[in-house]
Amino acid sequence: MRSLIQVSAGIAVACGLFSSEALAAPPAAAAICAACHSANGTNGLGPSFKGLYGRKAGAGLGFTYSAAMRKAGMTWDDKSLDA
Repeated sequence: MRSLIQVSAGIAVACGLFSSEALAAPPAAAAICAACHSANGTNGLGPSFKGLYGRKAGAGLGFTYSAAMRKAGMTWDDKSLDA
């Protein structure tokens, strides 16, 4: 019975750690970006980050990008976002 309780407690902890809310939480470094960018699809001073991954830089709809961003020639992926 004791091992059943331990296993149940372990599963409960794991579910809490891997819940959709925990996985959806932005990294702490994103807080500075939130001053200009949203994640919900609305543009502010900067374009929304919604749908950013896999998109060419300067190509999102509904936002006027700088010439430099339109000509950047990169796609937002792990490598470009880490840089």
